Amino acid sequence: MLAQDNLLAPDVLHDPYTYFAHLREADPVHWNERWGGWLILRYDDVVTVLRDHETFSSDRMTSLILELNPQEQEHFSLLINYFSKWLVFTDPPYHTRVRLLINKAFTPTSVEKLRPRARQIVNALLDQVQPTSSMEFIHDFAFHLPVIVISEYLGVPIEDREQVKEWSDETSRMFFIRANEPDRRERSQKGLEKLLAYFEPLIEARREQPKDDLITALVRAEEQGDLLSHDELLATCTVLLFAGHETTTNLLANGLLGFMRFRDQWGLLRREPELIRTAV
Repeated sequence: MLAQDNLLAPDVLHDPYTYFAHLREADPVHWNERWGGWLILRYDDVVTVLRDHETFSSDRMTSLILELNPQEQEHFSLLINYFSKWLVFTDPPYHTRVRLLINKAFTPTSVEKLRPRARQIVNALLDQVQPTSSMEFIHDFAFHLPVIVISEYLGVPIEDREQVKEWSDETSRMFFIRANEPDRRERSQKGLEKLLAYFEPLIEARREQPKDDLITALVRAEEQGDLLSHDELLATCTVLLFAGHETTTNLLANGLLGFMRFRDQWGLLRREPELIRTAV
């Protein structure tokens, strides 16, 4: 039963579909003792949870605060303060207000402008490995592409990208996948501290000298006289950096693996490249 509640057990990682299908039949609203959380496994239930913010909260920090004694709360106050402002961990009305402001900066038009540059980056990364006719896909490609794109979009200078990525990875240790690391909160706070110290002067520089980047757009974002506070700007920059590269690296790697396992689908996409949006 221990292995069944370990979502990172080798058999679960190898074949999660069978594991979750069995659980969906046997216990579709399942309390996972090992990770201290509920697994909701039916589509309609998931939609209900996601849409009913009054009953089901996105707040991840309150449960953390309850785990900590007063001294620990003080020690991790930086982590608690800024993660509490990450959009993915907030509910309305705060979420609604900040989302409206971010949407002013993070527009479909601004994202679409990235397309030609993203193609250039893809070609440059492939050019680097072409002479050898092989690559380690994550190390040589999937790791680099997202962090370059989101860094350029935000306005992070090229020479700082690797360092900023490293701090972002440290910050991510707070979350589920690192739950077995005893020092994960400590390392996460140190990573976040370095990210905040990095973005703070960058934000101030954009106030003085605006550029054509997302940080400038966030600084200027306004809705009926409302602006993002300084802490909200810092929190938004850190969460966009984290979300902008971590998830895409995994998407690229799992997408390639999917096509390697289902070669007929790869053949279909090559014959009908207009299916690319559906494939993604």
